[in-house]
Amino acid sequence: MDYRTPKIVSYLYLFTMTLLVFTENVDAALVENLTVGNAKALALGHAVTADPPGIDSVHFNPAGLARLKGQQTEVKLIVGSFDIGVEFGEHDPIVEQFFEDTYAADAVPPGTFDDEVVNTSSNTSGAAFVLPGTGLVRLPVVIAPLGGISYQPPGSNVTFATNVYSPTAAGYYRDDGDPGRFMGEEVSFSRITYFSPSVAMQVTDTLSLGASLIFSYQGIGIGLDLRVPNVGLVFAEGLAKAICEQDVPAINFCGGHVGPYTEVSSLSLEAEKLLSTTFNIGLLWQPTLWLSVGMVYQSGTSDTLEGAYKIEYDDEWVGVWSQLRADNAGSKLTGLVDALGYPLPYGEKIEKGDVEIELPSPAHFSLGVSVQLTPRLKVNVDYKMSDWEVWQDLEISFDQDIDFLQLARLVQPSAAELRVLRMPMRFENVWNWGIGIEYQYSDELAVRFGYEPRPSSIPSNKQTVLLPVGDGDLYATGFSYKVDNTHEVDFSIAYFHAERSTAAGESDTSNSLNQYFFIYNPYMGTDYDSEVNAFILALSYRRYF
Repeated sequence: MDYRTPKIVSYLYLFTMTLLVFTENVDAALVENLTVGNAKALALGHAVTADPPGIDSVHFNPAGLARLKGQQTEVKLIVGSFDIGVEFGEHDPIVEQFFEDTYAADAVPPGTFDDEVVNTSSNTSGAAFVLPGTGLVRLPVVIAPLGGISYQPPGSNVTFATNVYSPTAAGYYRDDGDPGRFMGEEVSFSRITYFSPSVAMQVTDTLSLGASLIFSYQGIGIGLDLRVPNVGLVFAEGLAKAICEQDVPAINFCGGHVGPYTEVSSLSLEAEKLLSTTFNIGLLWQPTLWLSVGMVYQSGTSDTLEGAYKIEYDDEWVGVWSQLRADNAGSKLTGLVDALGYPLPYGEKIEKGDVEIELPSPAHFSLGVSVQLTPRLKVNVDYKMSDWEVWQDLEISFDQDIDFLQLARLVQPSAAELRVLRMPMRFENVWNWGIGIEYQYSDELAVRFGYEPRPSSIPSNKQTVLLPVGDGDLYATGFSYKVDNTHEVDFSIAYFHAERSTAAGESDTSNSLNQYFFIYNPYMGTDYDSEVNAFILALSYRRYF
């Protein structure tokens, strides 16, 4: 093996450094790859496009399957612990001044503006995961057994494989009464690939191509408590004056009372799609023994998930609207509004039925280079893009008119219809890079180190407590140990940390001062800081036949 190629090495070094400098300030990944469970990829900061990791090449670069000789099987175990903490601060001074002035004028009853969230802390208590046929389950940590198999016939240049893995998964739950529950008491987005027929061909001595057809399960589970944003009260205030002759900016129809920070209902839903199809295509070029270049494209998709929902309203909310319709003048007003096609809430206690959710999955592209700098030292660098821009709105369609949406439709028609709720996400397209170093300590043992900066794909004006992932960094290490010629063990451990500060009024999907945001602004005018910490352990056992 000849490593003495100074001109080419210089060009490659320049390319690598340019890649690192160019990508320093671009956005990066959200949660992809963290739950695939491949120990090698994790330990190398997911910089494996040009150095595909065994049977998990199905995901990272199908062309890498051409390197797998004979028959191989792999069993993996991934264990993850994810913790999300949120520190809520004070209300914005403008908000506080309005409250003080309103109280001073005796315009509202004492306690109208009480907010249980101010100066409190929120923490997730464990992991939540949506599973086929089971629904949303709570776990202290994520533990998942995965694996796959590959086969290359003797004397053939074609390899076949299939693999089981989870390309994207995020989920958590909070304890009852946690202040973060207004944007998620329990949340899970999961995508599980259960069948992935793949083929790779060694086209020439230096070039291989590969493709995978991916069959996946897609599931979502959400449970949260809802609070009424301020503008809903402005609308209801007019009704209060007309019906009950009470000049207050909170609702009191003699049957209930709702303030701007009052919990009005709880929403729980689960939806799934058993068959979601995508594809991966990859290329691997190795012009010399010390250099590999790889590319992979993973297609995106948009799925319609089907399931069930339940909404249970607070007694105060029920009292407000049921008493309005029971009042003589109120019933005439609501009847007129109903006839115009803009019905007010009926004051139902419980609503439940069928639900559909439009849930996209982003496409992904990666370009990588792997350089064998010395006989024992190898460096990998990846440059990646994920199309998270497809997450514009999380659209939820119900099978009947929903009380909460009847009021929301009047205030913010762009976000709500009588049977459709659109929760704005507005994620951005993302780019990021990763670097991995592998040192072959001995014939049996290789040690690995990886680093992957992952700036957030969520813009600051769309930051939410639902998924408060700020700019973060992934640090990883691991090793590979060949037990003998037919058995190999890989191990890795990684730490991910991200944090973000969101000033009051900064995000129009969580704490805006804009009183026309009805969906969804539960922490109106409140500062909060978020922090995410995750520990991930991956272990794999590979056998050659």
